Amino acid sequence: MTDDAAPFSTHAPSPLAAAALALSRRTGSGRVSALVRSLCYRAAGGPGGGPFDLEIFGSQRVRLHPRGNLCEKRVFTSDLHWDTTERDFIAASAASGTGPFRFVDVGANVGLYTLWARAAAEEAGRPFRAAAVEPQPEMLRRLRFNIEASGASAEIAVCPWAATDVAKTLRFGTDGINAGTGKILDAEEAGSYAVEGRPLLDAVTAAGLDGIDVMKIDVEGAEYPALDAFFRTADRSLWPRAIIIEAGKGDLDQPPIRLCLAKGYRLAGRGRLNAILALGA
Repeated sequence: MTDDAAPFSTHAPSPLAAAALALSRRTGSGRVSALVRSLCYRAAGGPGGGPFDLEIFGSQRVRLHPRGNLCEKRVFTSDLHWDTTERDFIAASAASGTGPFRFVDVGANVGLYTLWARAAAEEAGRPFRAAAVEPQPEMLRRLRFNIEASGASAEIAVCPWAATDVAKTLRFGTDGINAGTGKILDAEEAGSYAVEGRPLLDAVTAAGLDGIDVMKIDVEGAEYPALDAFFRTADRSLWPRAIIIEAGKGDLDQPPIRLCLAKGYRLAGRGRLNAILALGA
């Protein structure tokens, strides 16, 4: 039986691992707490790679492979401590509106941001509609499993392509260290492979969205062409009310962020590696 064919709970943590993860979730901030979480990660068997079947963000079900994919490692260790600034913003966005909460996850990886947005919508008592864009075959397999295990297949449109300016075939590859850092390559390299590229507007259409409350985009440096084409071709009613965009830890004077600011967005917050931009005053 393949990994994704085995039903959810097949890889439930052992009692020792469950106890270590429960302790990790109870830690606070600061270096000592970070050290405790690191020890809990090891005690729970994270370095072995898993997989582990867990419920995160309340009731979202995922199969995590913590070795070799940083976001899975961090959520496995403690979902409460992962990207808290961004998650708080998404939760506040879900709580502030009515009707379906519409989320677009560009570079969805294994679906953790999408499932958090779904949990936030459920907490706010709103229906949920989303598009999850992910071209990497292994990440795509994990994404689809997590969506199905969470009972979210009818709410989330999986878009198995890379976000680009126009439809085209691309070369794609990873650094071999962090599986979630796949990126578009300028030329064929050892270990690279072909993927389909499609404009962001195609994902909005695939999900049947009439607007976007929050878009998260993390595509390893390919944000500008995808966003530029979207702003040029999409009706303004489809522009995201907020964008969470990869920015790193340095200066925010970057082409995709400058583009968003020129389109009327403002800086609304900053997480560990992401900038949060909101449309309007």
